[in-house]
Amino acid sequence: MESAQKQINNHNYKSAVFICTAVMEQMTEALQYSDDSNGDIGGSVDAAYEMIHNIAQQQISEEIRKLIIEYCLTSFDKQIYSGWDWHIGVLRLAALLLKTDDETGRIFAQVEKAQMSDYERKEAQSIKYDILLKTKGEDVAEKYLEQNITNSNLRREAIHKALKKKNFDKAISIAKDGIKY
Repeated sequence: MESAQKQINNHNYKSAVFICTAVMEQMTEALQYSDDSNGDIGGSVDAAYEMIHNIAQQQISEEIRKLIIEYCLTSFDKQIYSGWDWHIGVLRLAALLLKTDDETGRIFAQVEKAQMSDYERKEAQSIKYDILLKTKGEDVAEKYLEQNITNSNLRREAIHKALKKKNFDKAISIAKDGIKY
């Protein structure tokens, strides 16, 4: 991880991404056969994921942007991180970097075909909402939000939006409906 950080400091993002993905994959595999009660192995995966996330937020070249997106979609498809938060996390990372309709379509396709836990389904809906907000605008995203209001993450977002617009009656109504649900 120190080597990856040095690469990042020197703006050698491609090398850093390769190091981080190797660490993530190897440590995730190691988790299958070890006791990680103290969190050292999982912490290494978290650190590598955070480094890639930090790289994604930099001014990176198109080559690096595409490299990260491709890795995220491929690793999700191969279920390299299945059963761990990083599985859905790689889709969130890809969504952060997407620019084209093709990339958007590929992420949506991954979300739709994946067999996910309740947690992953909720996270995937949140990712889809963020993508719609980014690519299609507030009206389309808000419609999606209302259609998936049973998702507690999206419900929270709907309440936040209502409060931001000072529509307190709507915020109260959404919150009360959530309590009933």
